[in-house]
Amino acid sequence: MARMVWNEAEVSAHDVSKLKPNQRVVYEAWTAGADLRQIYARPTFYRHRRAILSALDVDISIPFCKHQTAEVVPIRQLPKIDLNAAVVTALPAWANRINSKLREGGATIFEDAA
Repeated sequence: MARMVWNEAEVSAHDVSKLKPNQRVVYEAWTAGADLRQIYARPTFYRHRRAILSALDVDISIPFCKHQTAEVVPIRQLPKIDLNAAVVTALPAWANRINSKLREGGATIFEDAA
């Protein structure tokens, strides 16, 4: 099991230095809100899309939204914790007290029911 902290992660901008100059122009046009499907021929658009998707994990086929439409909460994952499970053969004392009170009240207790 792991615990996640919802507030201390950093959100980084895309590193456009990974792109070729012509792909940077396409990326910048996309961030400016241009409809790239109308500008480029179909094979050219998909060639740029594939290159930008592999370099930055950004899909230029989805329109770029200049204004935030939702709050994005970055998360940071903490190290995993190992949990060990053990079989319990006897009821704890508090459960026995509850069962005895229930029996006094006339309830039927099924001991071996799981």
